Parts: sequence; C-alpha cells; structure tokens
Amino acid sequence: MKGTTRSASGWMLSAFAAVIGGLFSVCSTPAVGQGSQGQDAVYNSSNGIVGSSAFIDASVFANSPPPPLNFCTVLNYVLTHSFPAVGAVVDTRGLPFTNPPTSMTCTMSPWGSGSSYVNVPSTILAGGPDLRGIN
Repeated sequence: MKGTTRSASGWMLSAFAAVIGGLFSVCSTPAVGQGSQGQDAVYNSSNGIVGSSAFIDASVFANSPPPPLNFCTVLNYVLTHSFPAVGAVVDTRGLPFTNPPTSMTCTMSPWGSGSSYVNVPSTILAGGPDLRGIN
C-alpha cells in the first residue's frame, strides 16, 4: 500500500508541474518592443506589447546625426526627429558607452539657437563627470 501512495503522489506532482508549465508557455508574451527607435516596450492591455513614446533611449541614436557626434548633437537630433508633442523623458546616460563612444564635450547647444531653437517639453536624464558644456 505504501508503494501505491508514493506512485499516486508522484503522479499528482508530475501532473501539477505539467499544468503549471503549460500555463506559463500559453500565457507568456514575448518581450519585443514594437514602437519607434529608442522607445522602451510597455504593456498595453488592448494591443499587447507596444513602444512607449514617454521614454526615449538616446544611445540608439548615437550614430544618427551628421558629424560631429557628441552629446549635444545627438540630443538635438532626438529632440527634432519624431519627438512627441506632449514631451518625453530622454535618457542620455548611455551615450559614453556607445560604439564608437559618443563625445561628452558639446560643440553646440542641444536646443539650437535663433530660428532653429528647439522648444519641446522634455526631461533629460544626464549625468556623470564626463559631461562638459560648450567652451
């Protein structure tokens, strides 16, 4: 009788593990961003995983603007190309680690000047000792 109890317990444990494993494989959604370049993926209950324009990773734009490539030219590029009118958070902290590394010494204002002045609502995440202003 003891052997039967162990067999039934083992069978129930195996069945339980199979059901839980099946639920994870059926209910899981792959984490693939479907938004624009630089956007993080977020979950939208009606469409699944979508890109969020509320947060933009500037490091993916490191090679997009024309030379000279530096912190300010990349930030200016992000602010002037498909930037959401309602504003966004732009994370520039990864720029020193791009390949090739983005210079953290600015040669221009990221907001431009005169008629090319960029006036968009934005929060810029920047930091570190490598960030230098215009000389």
